[in-house]
Amino acid sequence: MIRAAVGLSPVLMFLLSSGLTARAETPDTVAVAIIEELARARAAPRDPSAAPLYWLGLRVTEDLRRSLIVTDGVVMEPPARVSRFAKVEARVGSPAIDNTHTLREHYDWSFPSPVSVPIEDELWPLRVAFWDALEKGVRGALEEYQKVVANRSVRVAETDGSPDFSSDPPHVALFPRRPLPDLSARYREAMLEASARLDDPAIYTGVVGLSGDAVTRWVYDMAGGQVRQTWHAHRAWVTATAIASDGMRVSLYRWIDASVPERLPEPNELVAWASALRDDVLALRAAPLAEPYSGPVLLRGRAAAVFMHEVIGHRAEGHRQKDEAEGATFRDAVGRIVTTTALTLVDDPGLSRYGDHDLAGHYAYDDEGQPARRTVIIEDGVFRGFMMGRSPIAGFPMSNGHGRADAYERPVARMANTIVETRTPTPLRELRERLISEARAQGLPHALMVDEIDGGFTLTGRTFPNSFNVTATTAWHVYVDGRPDELVRGVDLIGTPIQALRAITHVGDDPEIFSGWCGAESGAVPVASVSPSLLIQRLELQRKDKEQARPPLLSRPEDADGGQQ
Repeated sequence: MIRAAVGLSPVLMFLLSSGLTARAETPDTVAVAIIEELARARAAPRDPSAAPLYWLGLRVTEDLRRSLIVTDGVVMEPPARVSRFAKVEARVGSPAIDNTHTLREHYDWSFPSPVSVPIEDELWPLRVAFWDALEKGVRGALEEYQKVVANRSVRVAETDGSPDFSSDPPHVALFPRRPLPDLSARYREAMLEASARLDDPAIYTGVVGLSGDAVTRWVYDMAGGQVRQTWHAHRAWVTATAIASDGMRVSLYRWIDASVPERLPEPNELVAWASALRDDVLALRAAPLAEPYSGPVLLRGRAAAVFMHEVIGHRAEGHRQKDEAEGATFRDAVGRIVTTTALTLVDDPGLSRYGDHDLAGHYAYDDEGQPARRTVIIEDGVFRGFMMGRSPIAGFPMSNGHGRADAYERPVARMANTIVETRTPTPLRELRERLISEARAQGLPHALMVDEIDGGFTLTGRTFPNSFNVTATTAWHVYVDGRPDELVRGVDLIGTPIQALRAITHVGDDPEIFSGWCGAESGAVPVASVSPSLLIQRLELQRKDKEQARPPLLSRPEDADGGQQ
């Protein structure tokens, strides 16, 4: 699932950076405490009757967050907030079979509790906190392993008997920690003016925001891996919501992510954003509701980027291929044509920028301490491989630096910067002409063009249909008889992955970026998707869910001068 992620927990606002360069640095107090407690845990006596603890790691995440939000002319500026959390990675058994092995036909709906760590850099309190976390983590791993042994004894042989843990070597990379600048004074007045531009009787809510995070993550293990990285993530955004006469909420959200403040928009640009967003959301509120539809669709760049993320991204995450509960759509597709030969798809966490934009999915080392590597998923229409963490699958025994997680979860293979490329780009004007021709050939009065996407989700398991849902915010009917394009609302694009990929016929020459947050079993992680426009021969549209309450019965209050507040 990918979303633009308005208002997510600040602990999750991380992994957006400019290029990182490793430097040999003296370990800080946090690192010293981790090293000492890992050494003590490794040397501790073990019960000879218990399964061996063969690998132990500790991941610590620190987040310093600043934010400034203006709603209806009211400024909210909470104090800067610092948090630290620890996550233990304990493996019991052997690399062949350990406690992380997936339990078949067993569902655990429990959620991990965050392990809070002192934010002061004092050795003794940190060591006590890490000792407590490691003690609980090892106990939990021993219990998990017993469940794995019992589960395997009563289940049939698995399709993929690959080991649970790869033999990737440890790495040492200590990057410098950097302070987080305070931008509130520079943007405050412009944000107040932008908020005033959203002041309209038909606007239900309007928000202008600015946030900054400096996240440091330590990834250490008993094999000698030592990685410390700091990322800066800045975001400026404007959002507005209105309610149509039929009760449907229509929202638009425009934002930019940057690793350094210099690449944020100028303050006066936020004012222009707000004016344009107000006009756009009011037009969307008045637009007719789209009818169910099956036919040709032109996905403009950002919409195409989210589409590719949902259709193939999660299905190319390596660990899913050996999970018996997963559909494993492309497990046996390596070397086969799965889409148009005009399309290549890669995932490249090491890429910090694309054109003039920072990529939210950039990192130098993943959350298992492995270096980020460019991974080719599809090459000229042919499926080539998977994004891998340290959970091997048949034919792919090693990590390619895609093991990712939030502050609380165990890493698995996840997307980072997913990029559509092409050797044979088609100009946008020609894509539009082909869109109309295809609609005419299918006997349809109009085709569909999608400009803006809010996000989407996908189902990859066997229990439910293997399908995807991409939520469009700005879509247009493109008429075959030459009438002007018509803005419509309430569009959800749905389908199944194999059919949708096969239906892509042309790739454009206008790449755009969607940055946001992707949620899966290892938590929410920042990602970026890049794609030119895509022409799809046939895709289905369903009506978007909507609220049943009537629009507000009372108008918004007015101030003493007669203006809205």
